[in-house]
Amino acid sequence: MIKFSIIVPIYNREKYIQECIESIINQYGRDVLFEMEIILIDDGSIDNSANICKAFLNKYSFIKYIYQENSGVSVARNKGLSNSNGKYIYFMDSDDTINKLFFKEVTEKINETECDLVIVGINAYNQAKRFIEKMTTCPVWGVVIKRDYIIKNNFSFKTGLQNMEDSLFCWQLLAKTNSIEKAEKTIYNYRKTTNSLSSRIVKDKKYYSDILITIIDEIKNFYFENINKKGVKDHTLRFLADTVFYQLIISKISLSQKLKIYKQLRKFVKSVGFQFIDKKYLDFKLRIFYTLFDLVILF
Repeated sequence: MIKFSIIVPIYNREKYIQECIESIINQYGRDVLFEMEIILIDDGSIDNSANICKAFLNKYSFIKYIYQENSGVSVARNKGLSNSNGKYIYFMDSDDTINKLFFKEVTEKINETECDLVIVGINAYNQAKRFIEKMTTCPVWGVVIKRDYIIKNNFSFKTGLQNMEDSLFCWQLLAKTNSIEKAEKTIYNYRKTTNSLSSRIVKDKKYYSDILITIIDEIKNFYFENINKKGVKDHTLRFLADTVFYQLIISKISLSQKLKIYKQLRKFVKSVGFQFIDKKYLDFKLRIFYTLFDLVILF
């Protein structure tokens, strides 16, 4: 029986992909390898990534390599999910690594509770340790997910988005379950590269504006589909405040465009029974921006 499916989308990562794969293969305990499959989704790489992946493919029977024409990370992750057989799913970025005890720690948590989600990675854990009851999202690499939970709720990555697609996906995961554990000793080594896709998109003001509008529309749809689910309303308002509003403020789009998007955000918040986003969800700086935005659109 396959316990873990580790899905790794790849696009032009010849410099890092070998180290990424080796960190998975070198997990503590040979029995761990017999319980996993690694699914490498090549999103149309034009460097040497494919050859590096195929070299591993020839050595290890538990590695799958799937090539697709360049379609974006969401399509790649969804394809990996549809080709997975593991009881639990884990999404890794192709330029990152995990520590040797990663899946040993996760296995212990799963064996204890059969939970829907396990919060992992030292960065994700630091957030979870303080806000496990209130956290609204996390990086996609910050959670191991029961496959049946994904299938039952028809979760998938929103295609067409090249930024915040993982925040949206993880927000939905966390909104519909309280069956969550945390693996304190798991370490995820996140590598921030200067030419990352997300950093390029933030500079594309028009596209980033469209992303925020799409995100708000997706939040609306999810909310009204799950309006009777306990805790979804509070979870949604928190996500709008600490993630969407924050991204709006730090974006490089024009002030007029920010105000336009903010009006849509405010309209939705009012439609679910709140006059404003509760300021308790905002830190001090965001409260200042929130107050200023309200003053501008009211006067």
